[in-house]
Amino acid sequence: MKLGLLLCDHVNTSLINEHGDYADMFFDSLVSEQLRSEILSTPLEIVNYAVIDDEFPDAVEDCDAYLVTGSQHSVNDDYPWLKELYSLVKDIYQKNKPLIGICFGHQLIAAALGGKVEASDKGWGVGASSCEVVTTHACMQQDEAATEVSLLYSHQDQITRLPPETQVIMANDFCQYAMIESGERFLGIQGHPEFSKAYSRALLELRRERLPETVHKRAIESLNNELDSQRVKQWILRYLEING
Repeated sequence: MKLGLLLCDHVNTSLINEHGDYADMFFDSLVSEQLRSEILSTPLEIVNYAVIDDEFPDAVEDCDAYLVTGSQHSVNDDYPWLKELYSLVKDIYQKNKPLIGICFGHQLIAAALGGKVEASDKGWGVGASSCEVVTTHACMQQDEAATEVSLLYSHQDQITRLPPETQVIMANDFCQYAMIESGERFLGIQGHPEFSKAYSRALLELRRERLPETVHKRAIESLNNELDSQRVKQWILRYLEING
């Protein structure tokens, strides 16, 4: 299976030597998880497209599935690369190929398919947070015991209106659309299963001046909590296997 990784940002230059770029995080997460769990029936090949640098696939058919990463930008920004990405996501949807959206990518699914994304009046969602599983998806069927899932988060925008034909899979009081499926092949996850606690901590320190003191303190303390990142990576791979 060929997975097109649509990179919508780069790790800050002050952090990249220690933590790698986003392409490294996703490659290490998904390929190593594949080898351990043997979820996929075929090898996983990851092809990077730095869409933020205007690198796009020549055609949707170039890959079997796609994954849209997070970004410091908003899906409501007015960049040429983002306009082209909107068109690509719509094309992927029309051609019925699987797509996974993480954070910014999750919000892009909603915005591109007729929903709405706005800066949340609840402020920053940062650090570790737990969500309730409200719909058990087929990719979770071997993990039915999961009722709450903890991931790392880093976002200000949230989906405020779902697009048509979308079901909510995970939610909490802060983020009512924390995981969604639009149509039958688009999966959106607001959290960051690819982040390590070390990277999340470094990012929180980098953004300390932008965060209210109480929010920053609570986020740092939350990093002591256990995470379900590996479980969600397995769900992503099962989603690709089911829809590949």
